[in-house]
Amino acid sequence: DAADLDAAVRDELERATSRSAWDFDQDAFVAGIVAAMRTPLGPSATDTRLCDVDPTKRLDEMRFDLPVRSNDAAVQLADIAVVFDQHLVVDDPMRRYADRLRSFAPRRFRGYLTGAIDLTVQMPSDTKPRFVVIDYKSNALPTLGEDPSPADYGPGPLGSVMLTSNYVLQATLYQVALHRYLQWRLPGYDPEVDLGGSMYLFVRGMVGADTPVVDGERCGVARWHPPASFVVAVSDLLKDGPS
Repeated sequence: DAADLDAAVRDELERATSRSAWDFDQDAFVAGIVAAMRTPLGPSATDTRLCDVDPTKRLDEMRFDLPVRSNDAAVQLADIAVVFDQHLVVDDPMRRYADRLRSFAPRRFRGYLTGAIDLTVQMPSDTKPRFVVIDYKSNALPTLGEDPSPADYGPGPLGSVMLTSNYVLQATLYQVALHRYLQWRLPGYDPEVDLGGSMYLFVRGMVGADTPVVDGERCGVARWHPPASFVVAVSDLLKDGPS
């Protein structure tokens, strides 16, 4: 939210590298970070950008500890796969992640799931603002043409890396953590109304206002908004075990 983003990022960079001997193009780094902050997070040029987010409507590094049922009805990854099958529509690009969950060796969850969500934001919407979990990724994806471009971070490549890197599972658990938090902290909480899904921001593909839109999605931005029933069902599974 700085008035001069370039200067603010440069100040942070100088502070972070004041005792290091890293050798890189600081101007390119500042330009890249600022461009990511100024990239719309949806297909419309007027969609919210990171630099538009109200500081009072965001939480940085929200930590969570989720207890997982650990008796005879302990949860396995295959149990989560069943929830994918039951609650995601056939054309949801993340539904096929269920097959990957079933491919892992059977192991039971025990104890607690612990983590920290990079950013949680109350995003504006056409009706009521929704809460979205955001994760930053600096992955360098394979170059599709002769030279790197934002198109390397289009919906096809991002969908693939979300599946193969197990970011889908991470995004699911982050949304469960947010659901639990809002249950405790938001008066009148309604998952159907208040949950806004996840955004995984691949910052190397976010080049500002000119970041292209491919097949209705902004390059560099992997959005996933599963039905609230899916998030609630995974939360209940971790709490109560498989039915």
